[in-house]
Amino acid sequence: MLAQEQDLPPLAAVEAARIAEQSSWERLDEAYRAVQVDPLRGLANLRDAVEANPRDVRLALYLQDVELAQDPQDLVLRRANSAYREQPTGLHALLAARVQEDPEKRYRLLGVAVELDPSLTQAWVARIWMEARAGEPEVLDRLIGFLNEDPGSAEAWRMLADLAPLYARPDLARAAVQTEPWALGENTLRADYTLAVADLSAGNVRQALEEARALPPDMWEARLLEAAALARLDNPQKALEVVEEVLVEHPNLPEALFNKGLLLRDYLGRNEEAIPVFRRFLEVSEASGEANLLRVTQVQLWLLIEVES
Repeated sequence: MLAQEQDLPPLAAVEAARIAEQSSWERLDEAYRAVQVDPLRGLANLRDAVEANPRDVRLALYLQDVELAQDPQDLVLRRANSAYREQPTGLHALLAARVQEDPEKRYRLLGVAVELDPSLTQAWVARIWMEARAGEPEVLDRLIGFLNEDPGSAEAWRMLADLAPLYARPDLARAAVQTEPWALGENTLRADYTLAVADLSAGNVRQALEEARALPPDMWEARLLEAAALARLDNPQKALEVVEEVLVEHPNLPEALFNKGLLLRDYLGRNEEAIPVFRRFLEVSEASGEANLLRVTQVQLWLLIEVES
């Protein structure tokens, strides 16, 4: 209800903020293209660029992403922890948080990052995202308020696009998509996917199905969206087949396991088959450290009721 009382910043304010950060986006785009052409040389050039632009947060985050793609995660973790100990800045706290496997430690480091550097919007957004996954009801309202203060936060706009359908606000998701793309070299896949989610949330199920099927076949998020649309169109068996195809490629994907359990239980009436699927969902959610606590709680409650009955 609070979110409905706030207006998003006008697109003119978003464009003004984007122009103010144009040089940063151009550096990021140049670095991205260089890494795509020659990963090793591009990484070396990227490290030089980060050193030459120590205040460019997105460039530093992209460097860590490239390192994670090329180096073992424990090496990147040791590197980030060492940098944070030697120079405990907000940025180094953020970089250390991003590679922590322990969600409590990650959340604490994100809080430290915000305290050390209140202007570090990426740390704030990452912390809010963790709270959103825990089911905090006021998250959407806080996010809209933040965007009015910082309309140039691409991270906040993208989080709004992801969260708005979960709060039955496809209008906010569409508004967020209108700010894309941020980086010059980005494609439209993210925006196309968000629009499909918004259409499904708004009840435009057939349109959402067509949009989901137009996305790349190896994009598991799109396949799960396709399955959700099929289920709403009274074709749960086909939806189950789509989810099972995703699980062949991603057997430990919590979202796919949850959707499979939901289809078996709520659409196909196969409760006995849903029980081991939901139990597996709880196992992988706990192991990943990225559990959606609302879904976890729902599943735990249902399993408790089902077993007792």
